[in-house]
Amino acid sequence: MSATSKTFCNSIGCYVVAKGSVSGDTTRIYLIWEASQRSESGSYVWSSWINGKACPLKVKIDGSEISLSWTKNKTDSAINQVKVVKATSSTFTVNKPFFKLSFYNGNQWIEYDFSMYDIENAPTSVSADKITIDGKASSIAEFSNYLGTKSVDGSLKVTWSLGSHSYSKTVKNVYNASYVIPASWLDAISDVSQAYAGGKVTVAISYGSKVYSTIATTFTCIVSDTFLPTISSVTLADKTTTPVPTSWNKVFVQNQSGIRVSAISCAASQGATVKRIKLKLDTQYVEQTYSASSLPQINRITNSGSLECEVTITDSRGRTCSKTCTVNVLPYDIPKFTLIESDRCDKSGEMDNDGTYFLSQSAVEYSSCAGLNSITITAEYKKTDTSEWLDKKTIKPGSNVLGGALDTEFSYDVRYVLKDAFSTVTYIDYVSTAIYLMHFLHGGRGVAFGQKATMDNTLDCAFKALFREDVTIVKKDGTQVSMREVLEKLGF
Repeated sequence: MSATSKTFCNSIGCYVVAKGSVSGDTTRIYLIWEASQRSESGSYVWSSWINGKACPLKVKIDGSEISLSWTKNKTDSAINQVKVVKATSSTFTVNKPFFKLSFYNGNQWIEYDFSMYDIENAPTSVSADKITIDGKASSIAEFSNYLGTKSVDGSLKVTWSLGSHSYSKTVKNVYNASYVIPASWLDAISDVSQAYAGGKVTVAISYGSKVYSTIATTFTCIVSDTFLPTISSVTLADKTTTPVPTSWNKVFVQNQSGIRVSAISCAASQGATVKRIKLKLDTQYVEQTYSASSLPQINRITNSGSLECEVTITDSRGRTCSKTCTVNVLPYDIPKFTLIESDRCDKSGEMDNDGTYFLSQSAVEYSSCAGLNSITITAEYKKTDTSEWLDKKTIKPGSNVLGGALDTEFSYDVRYVLKDAFSTVTYIDYVSTAIYLMHFLHGGRGVAFGQKATMDNTLDCAFKALFREDVTIVKKDGTQVSMREVLEKLGF
């Protein structure tokens, strides 16, 4: 509480006592001057104020000298002189709660911080521990100098600040003050730093309406682990351009489908932002910068079955959230022929070397895709030495009698085309001429075994060939190559 008197041993050889009162910003005081004595001699140190002369004590308020009148309260005689040893000044008013009070000792001015308030007990420092901000925990500011037990004069305006946020409250006669920092302040800690040393406590110490001093400290803020990003919903779909028919009702097909995040509802927490998004399907994944208009896509699903799909977002603080589901992917492989045979036959399909028909026998393997996929097979033929394909027909796996106008003197190529919803496979087979043990090309230089010769400058063999001895080939340069040696080098 405010004092009624304060004493100064001011190093000028006397004592000065200020008495009075303070109310708000108005201080009313008067001074009592009293000479000090030397214990060894009993004489007064200050001997220059001789009775009848003006008081030698000069006084300044905030650097400006003031004029005072003095009432002599006590005198003493020494060395044939009457000396004033105690005097009282006139009362004067200072419209300030605290100020600089200066005394002159004849040689120099001596200055004091003065107030009738207890500024001596004002706190000189403040401290605050780190805090995990969760919207519930309090930041506690502790004041030095035991203000709470010694004074009710000063008021403390305590301000907590973080980023652009701040909160102030005024307290007095306390050891400490506290404030629950709201979670909304966490937008000041929105980056990958988990801790942030930017918290600050500022204390303005006031007497009357004037701020006497300001003290401050920083403290570390930690984002609570409870503040994580969230995913409300995720929608998955095939890649934007997919070969999977729309009639298949949006199923995923191995090696044909892709998978993408077509829509997501997600959010970061308390001032953070969503920075990255990751799409993972089984062992495949893609990760990219988050953008609501450009979400991740895996272009081709390589595995099949019930596959785990995980969508993960990462916020600007490096914290993550994931949502998982199971995606059923139908197995798929390119269809293939497991059997192709094309032989001359009669109209009924009986083998006939002179037949004008051919018996097509085929077998296939393909992925049914849970009954959604189907195949078509077409067959067409042409003379071996021509380019025009004839009589294209759709057939089923198994035995099919085709043709009807095959010339026995010509061989034919047969083209089989196997298609499903995604792939096309082509296979070329061969139908020989009618079987001849040996036949010479009319008007040409061709010869054939087992069929009619149809190609000039060609040895055409439709029989299985067995060579018991070596076969020698003459190269263009005249050198000879042994096929046996060649085969041995190849490991046969």
